Amino acid sequence: MQLTWNSLLVASLGATNVLATPIAKQASTVDVSKRDPGAVSVTSGPSNSPLCDDKIWSPSDLTAAIQQATDYKALGQYQGKDSYPHTFENRPQKSSNPFKWLFDDGETFTFPNCPTGELLEFPLMRDTSRNAIYTGGPNNRPGPNNPDRVIFTYQDGTHATYCGVITHKGTDDAELFNGDFVGCNPLY
Repeated sequence: MQLTWNSLLVASLGATNVLATPIAKQASTVDVSKRDPGAVSVTSGPSNSPLCDDKIWSPSDLTAAIQQATDYKALGQYQGKDSYPHTFENRPQKSSNPFKWLFDDGETFTFPNCPTGELLEFPLMRDTSRNAIYTGGPNNRPGPNNPDRVIFTYQDGTHATYCGVITHKGTDDAELFNGDFVGCNPLY
């Protein structure tokens, strides 16, 4: 008789013990609020504090937002109605106003520190009465006081590259920013 590892295991443990042993189910989600903030390395990180309208973003604010966004992306736990972080298309937005098509330059940015690849966008929270880092929020949108976005790339699950900070330049209603983006100062 030829013995295999399985038959040796069953013989050593006893068939009744093997069959009666419950298998614990692993949790399918991870609590991102308990993440290791150093798990994702942000390369070419922000070295300045961009000004968006009247809000100055510190390098640590921007790095924390990128790290949270990469946690969500790695776990497939996209946040809010707009599924952040999501792709930043870096092209003119399609407006419902035909005159805007004729007179608006739209949005195209050059991010010299960014590697080629998918650009991602994630909200920056000015209105800290909700939360310092966007978590989906009770209304599932960043809200009218939070027009700023950090732009970054995410490589191989361990590295993110800071690209820049942009802000919406206008709104059509209290919750949804429909205006094109403009770069904050400095953009990157």
